[in-house]
Amino acid sequence: MAPPDPSVLDPGLIHLGESSRAGASLDFPSRIRCAHRLAGHGLELRPVHPHNQEKQRRERPRAMDQGQVITKMRLGDSQVYKQVMEEMLPGLYRLAYGITQDPMEAQDAVQDALVSMIRRIGDFQERSSLATWLYRITVNASLDRVRGRRRRGETIPIEEFLPRFTEEGRYAEEVVDWSDAPLDRLLSSEAAERIQQAIASLPEEQRVVLVMKDMEELALSEIARALELSIPAVKSRLHRARLALRGVLASYFRERQGASVTQQNRRRRHKHTCQELVELLCDYLEGDLPQEDRNELDRHMRECPPCMAFLKTYRRTAQICKGLRPEDIPPEVRERLEKFLQRGPSWPS
Repeated sequence: MAPPDPSVLDPGLIHLGESSRAGASLDFPSRIRCAHRLAGHGLELRPVHPHNQEKQRRERPRAMDQGQVITKMRLGDSQVYKQVMEEMLPGLYRLAYGITQDPMEAQDAVQDALVSMIRRIGDFQERSSLATWLYRITVNASLDRVRGRRRRGETIPIEEFLPRFTEEGRYAEEVVDWSDAPLDRLLSSEAAERIQQAIASLPEEQRVVLVMKDMEELALSEIARALELSIPAVKSRLHRARLALRGVLASYFRERQGASVTQQNRRRRHKHTCQELVELLCDYLEGDLPQEDRNELDRHMRECPPCMAFLKTYRRTAQICKGLRPEDIPPEVRERLEKFLQRGPSWPS
């Protein structure tokens, strides 16, 4: 079946917040996927003739802003509750799955979060978007699930994989460059299993930030609001998580000799040591460094093969995390969540 033309899809009646990537408001690809799912349930998709689009646009109900949505939810409008839940469901599930690393635990966490939203909507003070508030509730529900069960399977001693440096700020061991390994091969190999195991082994405060940024691609500012942290604190946790996962992959490739080893150039002197450069990589990739410092780091990496290799593998680690996120909810989990929504979990009256 050919994908429907995005220009004729109804953009929906609710706008929930700032980020469409996690389902806060559906972007065109998300609407196309939703349209295919509707078609799969036997609902006919009728193309709209261009001449009729303007007429439909005039007749379409105006989108509700967040204030109207919250008012209706507080009045117990079950249809608005269901519409909010259905729109947010994919992003909330991916977030819960990233934290729990278990489909059933993620399903339970999402259900817990939605029930909590219903019970606590009267306490929502609208200092953030409704979507951001729901992320926070889902994070807490997911962490409760993780804490409430024994961690299954082997874990990785994650601290052992952080980079080590000499007193002069140079790398204490050779830097392995595995950045040229094809992403599809990485995601379908033992390397992917190793990094999933490493994500599950991260301290929860680092794991949550990594999932929200590198899997769900939320903005740092939105993560900070959802977790009630400063942006520097978010970046610090994100950076440490990336360093650990990068180290896990470096160890994996070093064991298999599937990557090149870079040699340090000890004759060059730079403004920053290699250790200082590594500490600035998160700011470098986010574009948050002053231009003078950015230029200096660029020069350092051009003249220092190990630092260039470290940057490339650090960036590749974030790309792998994005590739590991589930593109859709597993069919059996989606069916259970949809039944949960259809039952209407204790709608307020």
